Amino acid sequence: MGGLQWSTSGIVTTAENMAYWGYSLLSPNGSDILSDIRDKPKNFDS
Repeated sequence: MGGLQWSTSGIVTTAENMAYWGYSLLSPNGSDILSDIRDKPKNFDS
């Protein structure tokens, strides 16, 4: 449960809503962030 709370800042959500948000955030077709920010390389190792 701690991971879910951290990823949602303690807000209750559904798996479907989290999946939609993740898709919108990371997908080239997503709409939750500006394309110039979304298209920058992501470094998940740090």
